[in-house]
Amino acid sequence: MTDLPARSIRTPLRPADSCSLLNAEPLAGTASTEKLWVALEHPGGWGKDVLDGSVFGDELSAALSEKMKDAGARFLLIRKPGREGQIATDTPRKVFIAQAELNLLYEMTVEKPEDLLELSLNQPDFIPGIIVKNNPLALVCAHSKRDRCCAIVGRPIAGELAAEHPGDAWECSHTGGHRFAPVSIMLPSGYTYGRLTADNARAAFGAMREGEAPALDGLRGRSMYAAPEQAAEIAVRELLAEGGEFPLVSHLNVSRETQTATGSFSANLGSQIDQSTQDATLTYSRVTHLDGRRWLVSTRVQKLPEVYASCGKAPKAGKSVEVLEVRPI
Repeated sequence: MTDLPARSIRTPLRPADSCSLLNAEPLAGTASTEKLWVALEHPGGWGKDVLDGSVFGDELSAALSEKMKDAGARFLLIRKPGREGQIATDTPRKVFIAQAELNLLYEMTVEKPEDLLELSLNQPDFIPGIIVKNNPLALVCAHSKRDRCCAIVGRPIAGELAAEHPGDAWECSHTGGHRFAPVSIMLPSGYTYGRLTADNARAAFGAMREGEAPALDGLRGRSMYAAPEQAAEIAVRELLAEGGEFPLVSHLNVSRETQTATGSFSANLGSQIDQSTQDATLTYSRVTHLDGRRWLVSTRVQKLPEVYASCGKAPKAGKSVEVLEVRPI
């Protein structure tokens, strides 16, 4: 692989009450759960919610919201990093449709946002003029109206990635988890990252571009899975990495093994479960390797006393996914 020399990314100073500085919440299992992503290029400013009427007006926003709901799609706005992306225009704009389960990414151009209403988002192969895009995308949240952390620390990373990979790295609207800023989602795989640095942002995007195993540093989960499955996949990947094994994106599949069950599990898991929480609900996920190996991963929801969900706001109770056991089966 031949890369351009890495540019230095300056880390801006964040106010002391920035949520991304105050949280020690575990990353695994925190990615948004979405299987279909639709990203529309829309330069200029964005409202707190991209479909709250402030960007497209009430009527079109309602229509787009209903369209995405019917398709089961997560809608994002994207723009080019830097000044170019801040200038509102009426020129044709890019649309990307990502199917996370199939790891497929589509690209097309529309004249105006209203054109999305006529597209078969669930069957992109049938959309006239659409093409399969071979290079993945890195979308870095820079949604200042949603939370300042993403704008302050997300924009520099988006800008540097875009300088190194023009057309493949974009600023995007809120993806969930600005308390982990800088945050990014890789499409079409749906691998989501938090607490990015210059180095792990490049590593994560580089791995996706080269078709390698997803980078583990900063990994929050893959969006096609629910939180327990996200954490289970990461746990197995970390276990295999200890032995020098790095499965590709398509080499691991995760499924919910059983319905959640309650009761005392301390006899099976020993001291891993505190007596005060031995009645906690456990979830079991099965991780299957392409070569036939399987692991049973048990997780539970762990309550957190303080989570700073947004900058400048008081903390509130939260939760995270805790992996209790990874067992070959």
